[in-house]
Amino acid sequence: MTVGILTPEDHSAFPYPRNAGPIVAAREKGMKPAGPVMVVLSDKYEMLHMRVADTKTRYRWDWTRGLLSVVIVIDSRSKLGNLPHEIQLNDPLEIDIVDCERRKGWKVCLTYPQLRTTRWPSAWVEDWLGDGAMGRELQNIKENAKCK
Repeated sequence: MTVGILTPEDHSAFPYPRNAGPIVAAREKGMKPAGPVMVVLSDKYEMLHMRVADTKTRYRWDWTRGLLSVVIVIDSRSKLGNLPHEIQLNDPLEIDIVDCERRKGWKVCLTYPQLRTTRWPSAWVEDWLGDGAMGRELQNIKENAKCK
């Protein structure tokens, strides 16, 4: 096993994050979530998702391979450490970071050799942290669009 940055093969030595069990079980049956999976680094975001209390603890992220979206929820006290890179090694289609306290969001473009992001428009953050109506409507428009 490597020291520092993990390779995908190294993940089997680590535990799954809390609450990951149902998704891991579904992935073992060939299924995957239809929407984003949230990895929470904040006590201020009270939802039942993958809670990662301490980024010094390494977790197993192989179950994120091929997911549509992994959203890392942070606050002003959160430390990302290598978490975005360790998730990206497993090739989810998109990784985003949302600060639920400062109400900002970023799409992750690159995690290595350093984290590079692009900022979300503020309306996206408010919609995502709110009821998600704008995002659902956009998805509905995309699904029903007919290209000639």
